[in-house]
Amino acid sequence: MPTNFSGSLKPLVRLKADKPCSLKRHFTGCMRQVISFLDHQASQDPDRIVWARATTIQKYCVDFSRNEKLYSIRMVEKCLEALRAKGIISRQHAIEIQERRGFVIDHAFVVTPHDALCLQSGTCCRFVGMGEVPGTKWASGNGDVWFVSEKHAIAPKIVFEVGPGRKKGNKS
Repeated sequence: MPTNFSGSLKPLVRLKADKPCSLKRHFTGCMRQVISFLDHQASQDPDRIVWARATTIQKYCVDFSRNEKLYSIRMVEKCLEALRAKGIISRQHAIEIQERRGFVIDHAFVVTPHDALCLQSGTCCRFVGMGEVPGTKWASGNGDVWFVSEKHAIAPKIVFEVGPGRKKGNKS
């Protein structure tokens, strides 16, 4: 079983005519399923935060090579760890209690958009990683780094510190 998912990353993908590239095109297997779910959820929030837990994410991670069984929860957790290591998602932190899209949330993590991790040139899209795309803004604190959306005009209510939400030491 892979632990670093290096074989899951496709750093260079050929663009399809008239279709934008997405993060999921740069990955295979379980990693593709996880990032597809996270990117979709983040696209619905102006600050690109996602509050789903690993057990929820797992329900959307189908292994088509094994007769459409779900990937194991441990595999999903390993994918989340690998995505954190690459700067694609932040760690899950307690945040100021707030309502987003009808949900009251107290913990979340930030998902970096495709355009802050990849450069497109001609008919190809290259995954270059965190901090390598000019014009992107990143924040850091408590040993973590996350993408900061500049599209959101109002200051987001994201406070990454231990608070009433998830306690230190708890995994996603």
